[in-house]
Amino acid sequence: MRLFFDNNISKATAEGIAAFVRSRGIEAVHLTPRFPANTPDAEWIAAIQAEDWTIISGDPRIARNPVNRAAWRESRLTAFFMGDGFASKSFWPQTLELVRWMPLILEKARSCPRGAGFLCPLKGSQFNQIYDPRGE
Repeated sequence: MRLFFDNNISKATAEGIAAFVRSRGIEAVHLTPRFPANTPDAEWIAAIQAEDWTIISGDPRIARNPVNRAAWRESRLTAFFMGDGFASKSFWPQTLELVRWMPLILEKARSCPRGAGFLCPLKGSQFNQIYDPRGE
């Protein structure tokens, strides 16, 4: 499994999670070693689509913006979007939220169809499935 953290997730948080999951044979990277921080979402999504990443995003608007949503769905990459309000939190609360969700994300990513999309709400412990590629 491979996790790709977008630029709405702190690079330090992504690197910390990468260290945690490495022992489980999971690769995790942040956007910025591969792309400029301001790379449009549709561009980096298209660039990584052939590499079978699971996207972890701090920006649920990707799933709402027509251009970005189309790029994501076309990529057929599974994606987990942190819930509304995540971006307004400071570093430690964001990190805590991602660590809290990570075991559930890993489990769901292994069992869901490729290309599915989920919202990880700030309150609660259940995913909201926002896209099922089998429903096309």
